[in-house]
Amino acid sequence: MKLQLTALAAAVALSVSAASWANQVPDYNHEGVEKTGGKNALDNLGTIRQGMDGFTSFGDGTANVRQSDINQNNQTNSTANVLQGGTEQYSDIIQGGGTGGTENEAYVNQGGNLNESRIQQINGDYNDADVDQYGQQDRSFIDQRNGNHNNAIVEQRGGTNNESEIYQRNGNENYAKVEQKNNTDRSDSYIWQDGYNNKSEVTQLNNSSFSDSIIRQTGSYNKAYVDQQLNSLETWSFIEQRGEDNIANVTQRDADESASYIFQSGYDGHKATVIQTTEMGSLSMIRQNGSAASASHTQTNGSGNTASTYQW
Repeated sequence: MKLQLTALAAAVALSVSAASWANQVPDYNHEGVEKTGGKNALDNLGTIRQGMDGFTSFGDGTANVRQSDINQNNQTNSTANVLQGGTEQYSDIIQGGGTGGTENEAYVNQGGNLNESRIQQINGDYNDADVDQYGQQDRSFIDQRNGNHNNAIVEQRGGTNNESEIYQRNGNENYAKVEQKNNTDRSDSYIWQDGYNNKSEVTQLNNSSFSDSIIRQTGSYNKAYVDQQLNSLETWSFIEQRGEDNIANVTQRDADESASYIFQSGYDGHKATVIQTTEMGSLSMIRQNGSAASASHTQTNGSGNTASTYQW
């Protein structure tokens, strides 16, 4: 299946957990052939994050590239705006840090190829980060830790090997949205939220193949929505939710050999819904640990698909 994938540090731990959860999938026998409830396909999720290195070395400082650095520490109601067009551009925005800052806004628009954007809004509330990238091999990284009511929105269009990472750790009522549209191969999205009443939305539309989404949420009353439609082949979604009363919805359409895996653990009231339409050889898996959990799979107009629920 997927051969192009390695993992960044956080996703390594996530995929290891996924492999252990896969062992809980009940085997079954069909016409004398032993099946594994989709375990083999799920094991490939362990390779879902090639190329996402967490921006450990951001910008190389070499000549003949464009690099923008904006540092706004401990400010309120401040705005940072970056517009770059061309090839190999770097934008680095820091708002917050120290005692933090509130109601700050950061906007990045990059057109061309080999672009990188990093926005850090740490220790603050009501901050907004908005990134638009149009081109090949673009990367976006947003870190909004230790704050509430923050918004992070990323849009990547018209390229290949585009990647988005959003971290909203230790905060409540935060919102993360990623749109990856009209790309060719390998659109990757990774979102991590901790707290309660957080919401994530990922849309991957009209891409060719290997569109991947991972959403990880811990806490209660969180919501995760993934919409993957009109991609050509092997669209993957992985949602992990730990806590209470969380909701996960996944829609996949017109992408053969796709996979959706939802894992929900903790207390009562989890709900998971997966819809797969016009696909062949696709997999839907829902694993729920807790009472009063609801799992729904709908597979329409396809063949060779597998749906599996495990509740304990």
